[in-house]
Amino acid sequence: MTNSVSKLNMNEMEEKPATFDHLTMLLMSSDLILFDKSFVFTFFLSSRVFTSPNDLLIKILEKTFYYMLHHKNLTQTVVKKCISRFIFILNQWIRGFPSDFRDVDVICTLRSIQDKFSSLDDSFGNDFDHLFSFVAKQISNIESFEKNLIHIHQESVKKLNKKLSDLNILDVCDAPSALANQLTCIELERVKNVGAEEFLNFYMTSQSSKIPPSSQSVQISDVCKKNFRVYLNELKQACQTDILIEKTKYTDSSFKRTSNLLAYISWFNRVSWLVCTEIVKISDLEKRVKIVDFFIDTALYCYRVRNYNSLMAIITGLQSYPTSRLKETWNYVDKNKWNKLVYFSDPLNNYRNYRNLFKNNKQKKPDKLIIPAFSIIMKDLNFYFNNISTMTKKNFIGISENMDQPNFPNNAYISNYLLTEPLLREDSCFEKLSTQIKKLV
Repeated sequence: MTNSVSKLNMNEMEEKPATFDHLTMLLMSSDLILFDKSFVFTFFLSSRVFTSPNDLLIKILEKTFYYMLHHKNLTQTVVKKCISRFIFILNQWIRGFPSDFRDVDVICTLRSIQDKFSSLDDSFGNDFDHLFSFVAKQISNIESFEKNLIHIHQESVKKLNKKLSDLNILDVCDAPSALANQLTCIELERVKNVGAEEFLNFYMTSQSSKIPPSSQSVQISDVCKKNFRVYLNELKQACQTDILIEKTKYTDSSFKRTSNLLAYISWFNRVSWLVCTEIVKISDLEKRVKIVDFFIDTALYCYRVRNYNSLMAIITGLQSYPTSRLKETWNYVDKNKWNKLVYFSDPLNNYRNYRNLFKNNKQKKPDKLIIPAFSIIMKDLNFYFNNISTMTKKNFIGISENMDQPNFPNNAYISNYLLTEPLLREDSCFEKLSTQIKKLV
């Protein structure tokens, strides 16, 4: 271990930026990894700013051999310890960022590393076999999810040119709790497939390609100067059409690295417009009031099961202008229930009511799953990215993966309706209103 690394301690890291090379050596040559997994996670998350996964894998291998060759008393025990450390780190990398191992070059490099280590100690063969098996399983799950998204898109495309069906949400689902449970099932399936690296890849799309891998001393603040709002505007435009097939201004490679994130945000938009469409397409006042009440009760049930993303999506749909202008309809709606939802979604003081609700529920039942309001997370990320150079360790947010997930039965009929039913866009909503203006009062 060099003097420069030995002098680098955690207090200094809080006060002074370290080079990427220093952090890599710290990863490989200290016992920090054994008790601070957050350092390992953060290292691999931010590493993509400076280098590719394949180059990083090679660099970690080089540091492993460097440590062995410069050890004062190199023995078989030391060799085993170094290889064990390498496998431990690799295991953490795979668990945190399995998408990095979809690259064929990374797998080829990993096979080559397996051969090198086997020549030193053949007892690690089973460890590498387990790693490859785990990687294959993780990648298979990711690809299966993405294929399912494409299938859903194809089903929705088939319905695009058809007239709006006579079905409405009351025909498909008989209880607000059933709809809320199904929304939660879809939320869990989609949010668990959004990798942490997608947020960084999304933000760094136009900047990361400009950074040469050899620029190890580049600070992350140097590549975070572009206002995040620019990307949010691009994202909003991309979500106006189906993001899985339609071309956007993102390149194919960068789009693939953020596709699950974009799909999740698109899902929020879909729920909002589904609520709006379901209400606006009904001309009968009494039935329309029932549908509004049904969505309000669904949102309240989402609140009970701590699915705050669907809660906010439903409220957004109910507050959309095509829906909120139906004054006569709203005169018959339960004001107490609606005011409770308005209170939760009030943007005053940076969504203080929602944040207090989230904080209190998290403290009461820390092991119970919470699905946060994703739009507010994106708003927070906007702030963090634009103030990243002044952040300290106290600013980071910890998200636990060890939470009890609700076991809701999956209803394929409701799910298909939620995911593929044609939606009215904003201009179509107003057109629908104008042609039925006498009925929609």
